[in-house]
Amino acid sequence: MGIPHSGRKLIVEKGSVKASQMPSLQDIESMMVGIDDMEEFKRVFLIFACATLLAPTSHLEGSHLLWYTPREQLLGNINWGEYVLEFFIQAIHEHRRKESVWIKGCLMFLQIFYFSISNFPTMYMELTTPRIAAWNDFLVKQRIKLELEMLGGFGKVELVSTSAEQDETEKNKAPAVDDPVDPDENEDFDVILHT
Repeated sequence: MGIPHSGRKLIVEKGSVKASQMPSLQDIESMMVGIDDMEEFKRVFLIFACATLLAPTSHLEGSHLLWYTPREQLLGNINWGEYVLEFFIQAIHEHRRKESVWIKGCLMFLQIFYFSISNFPTMYMELTTPRIAAWNDFLVKQRIKLELEMLGGFGKVELVSTSAEQDETEKNKAPAVDDPVDPDENEDFDVILHT
């Protein structure tokens, strides 16, 4: 998605925060307009970006844990890709344990990840970095429409191998003398890091 996927792990305070102590997204938007301190603006903007795109919850408010995490913890060389992925995985676990009706997290990441690892021959998309750069609203809707019409649902397409799986398979298979090697067959599908 074009967010940093290296750097230090974001450590958030795990204290309990009451919902009444958390400003709404509308309040956060208003705050950003009036902030003169650039470091404070960055902190509030990151919380807003997480609440609306990177790690949204089912409520119209930001992460309580991020809101009360000190500014110096949020700014700098943070691995936001790891944070988004861990938030999403935690949300899936909560959903499986029936603690949550909704799946929280970046559903756009899940959508682009699914599109990137599934082989849908009717619609070829160039593998770009970040993966999301190849998609726009029209293409996403078109892909969904085609998959529903042609296959009757999701999850029925063949998955493409990642480079690690492909390397292991290729290592165990000796090429035949008559079998020409095609360099394009061994493209690097490093899906998670560049999604």
